[in-house]
Amino acid sequence: MNEDADLLRQYVDQGSEAAFAELVRRHLGLVYHAALRQTAGDTQCAQDVAQEVFTSLARKARALAQRPTLAGWLHTSTRYAVLQAQRTARRRQAREQEVYAMSERQSHGTDGADWEHLKPLVDEALEALSERDREAVLLRYFEGRPFAEVGAKLAVTEDAARIRVDRALDKLRVVLARHGVTSTAAALAMALANQAGAAVPAGLAATVTSGALAAGAAPALIYTLMNLTKLKTAFALGVVVAGVTAVVVQQHTNAQLRAEITQLNEKGRRVDALSAENAQLTANLAQQKNLRQDDADLMELMSEESGIKAKVIENMQRRANASEATVARLTARLAEVSPYDMAELDRVPVPVTGMQAQPIYPPALLSTGVEGQATMEYVIDATGAVKDAKAVAATDSQFAEAAIKAVQQWKFSPGAKGGLAVSTRVHQQLQFVPPKNN
Repeated sequence: MNEDADLLRQYVDQGSEAAFAELVRRHLGLVYHAALRQTAGDTQCAQDVAQEVFTSLARKARALAQRPTLAGWLHTSTRYAVLQAQRTARRRQAREQEVYAMSERQSHGTDGADWEHLKPLVDEALEALSERDREAVLLRYFEGRPFAEVGAKLAVTEDAARIRVDRALDKLRVVLARHGVTSTAAALAMALANQAGAAVPAGLAATVTSGALAAGAAPALIYTLMNLTKLKTAFALGVVVAGVTAVVVQQHTNAQLRAEITQLNEKGRRVDALSAENAQLTANLAQQKNLRQDDADLMELMSEESGIKAKVIENMQRRANASEATVARLTARLAEVSPYDMAELDRVPVPVTGMQAQPIYPPALLSTGVEGQATMEYVIDATGAVKDAKAVAATDSQFAEAAIKAVQQWKFSPGAKGGLAVSTRVHQQLQFVPPKNN
């Protein structure tokens, strides 16, 4: 089943008379019987009100095309149309009947929901409800929709629609009680439900549809067509009495109608302009809201990025410190390991150029002119420094002392084992030759 909004858009965008006729067929019972209740059973007035309501729907179709359901709007429009019609003598008579009915109810009271007692008050009570509660009651009891369809119209689940209808019925019962009509919820529901199947006068749907569709071209003329029967009678009488006068009156009426049409068209253009401006303002507000949200998201991302960078730097620093500590620990450990012999190394130590001081011939032995030697044993540690230098043999103790003093100053590129720098034990013999006198 097409939604009310879809049918309205078909009528507005495509000029579909079939779509508008379907709307009239769907809601005419609601409008006609609401008018009939409010006019104390005046069928002619109820038909006129129905014509006025659907004519108004045709005029305002574009503005109403966004509503998912029209039941609430049609009921409210029906009430306004009836109030306008009741400014005539029939309003006074209907009011007197209502006052009489209220006095009877207050005198005798009732625990049931007598429709004759409810009829003058039910529409006023419905107006006291919120729009969504009123929609729920109208769809369920006055149009006879199942709860699943009521839920679909109100964009809720079937169970939620059932709960909403029950609560709205309780509120309606409270409002009616203030006017002296007391009943149980079940009795009130039964009385209201009977309205869904109430008949509509034959041919009224076709009359209302044709009259309302004409409103798209000439809204003021529609009102004239609504009262066509009365105007025919008056026009015929005028022709008999004074034909010339009728022509003058008709010309004056046509001028008034053209003026009204011009005014309505101008109002329509102003409404369209205001609607467009309102839509633009709504879009601007939404864009500003989105921009503020984007700014907040950006600030949050920047904050998170700063935190991530800080954590990365902290982790890198921790790893660097750990690496330095590991190297120091391994170096210390290697220093504790017994030095390797030259034959065990993957790479032997290499003297650092400029760091190999030559031993000095002892001055005390210069007068003897003897040559000598000292056999040295020392360790080159993992940093390339000389440690534990000692002379294991020497031709003279002075040669041993001179050799130790020189070797302790030497510097090497350390030997390596398995890719790591290690300590190396070295045995080396140093020769001493007295310097020649120039």
